[in-house]
Amino acid sequence: MNTIDKARELGVALANSPEFMRLSEARERVDANAAVTDLIQEFRNKESEIVSMMEEDDVDREGVVILTSDIERIKEQLLTNQLFTELVEAQQAFSNLLSAVNREINVCIGIEEPEETACSGSCDGCRGCAH
Repeated sequence: MNTIDKARELGVALANSPEFMRLSEARERVDANAAVTDLIQEFRNKESEIVSMMEEDDVDREGVVILTSDIERIKEQLLTNQLFTELVEAQQAFSNLLSAVNREINVCIGIEEPEETACSGSCDGCRGCAH
């Protein structure tokens, strides 16, 4: 088995992980809810508007303040919505998994040092705690 085959195997394992399944289900629930998707789209539109305004030579400060207030209002609504907060939490959980996988790869190729963990007394799979 070559490196690409192993990468594919890892990709399949990630796709079948509880974290990814939770994320996929959360995305589906959000996508099926028009009220939440409309809020997300409105948030993105307002963000885009504010970026465009800030790029102008003569910035409309009053307009920026109004858009910032709108963005905060929408953000507040999203953060109190259970579907949205579940999506954010699921994204974070999957991101944490990807970070752990990346750390492990970096340890294996010598880019990072292994994290110190409590010694279980068994040397099976030990990375060298030197107990």
